[in-house]
Amino acid sequence: GRKVIALGFSSMPVSREGLLKISLRLIRSCEKEVCILALGSAKSAAAPSPRRSSSRENADDLETQAAEAVAAGRLLLVPGGAPYEHLFPLMDAVVVHGGLGSTCEAMLAKVPCIVTGVLLMDQRFWGSRCHALKVGPYPVHISEFPKRCVDFVNFALKDNSPWA
Repeated sequence: GRKVIALGFSSMPVSREGLLKISLRLIRSCEKEVCILALGSAKSAAAPSPRRSSSRENADDLETQAAEAVAAGRLLLVPGGAPYEHLFPLMDAVVVHGGLGSTCEAMLAKVPCIVTGVLLMDQRFWGSRCHALKVGPYPVHISEFPKRCVDFVNFALKDNSPWA
């Protein structure tokens, strides 16, 4: 069946556009059929803000694609946080920003943990720990993550994946 992936960036500055692009790329390109639970900050999951006309057309297209994924049951956008201790054990893999709370909850849930974000302060450390403990890849900055997200999730979802 479908695999469920949580994307949780907490208060990190990941735009709604960035969250949607990553979500849609995973939905379209992963080897296994995935559903994305996108947990953004209230700002990232909120409705888009008006933009200039050319970028507005791109934003409208992105919003249309996201609405189609929502209607198909492949994407759920949740503004704000969630009780990770209850949610993560139900996931097949999680993508987090690398803070202590979300990273530890992913490890306690024994699911693959992919760390990305702006990688400030302790986030690099916790991402490196996930890699060293073989529960996920080495952390990658959010600017590079869209290029690597499909490979990371495909590896996390492999039968007998060493992550988790």
